[in-house]
Amino acid sequence: MILNEHEVRGAWHLWKDDPILGPASTTLTNLMNWTNENSDGWPYWRKPAAASRNLQQLLQQAKTQYLDTGEHTIAASEVRRAYGSIKRFLTQQGAPAEIVVACPRPPSEAGVLPAWTPVHSSGEAVDLLGALEASIERANAVLEQTRRLQQADRFASLYRVDL
Repeated sequence: MILNEHEVRGAWHLWKDDPILGPASTTLTNLMNWTNENSDGWPYWRKPAAASRNLQQLLQQAKTQYLDTGEHTIAASEVRRAYGSIKRFLTQQGAPAEIVVACPRPPSEAGVLPAWTPVHSSGEAVDLLGALEASIERANAVLEQTRRLQQADRFASLYRVDL
């Protein structure tokens, strides 16, 4: 099944604020727009639609789940897997990589520890403690950088001159 332009835009409107499907629907919309700008259009050039078939199926599956239960069960890993054929297609066509919007990684994949982690040995506890300390250091570095940027903004606003 291939979504038409109206369905692609509808998926974007439905999912644009979702942390997982927002990037997925934006990627599909970007691909459709790029196709329209660089060919006869989305309805006529089948290669981009075929490359995005898995992503389209995920969006349709999520919509069905949402209409049935009020939520979806699509994981970020499924979206990233569906991106593979789109990225291959874009590389073959020499299209800009910015068409694909990165799907966020869950905390456990991004190097951040989940809220509860079972520990089975003292060695694992030491490893987890080290990972936790590293996560805290990264968070403190981000916090410090944010503070510096806010301070620079305040300073710049004091000396801003309107011409």
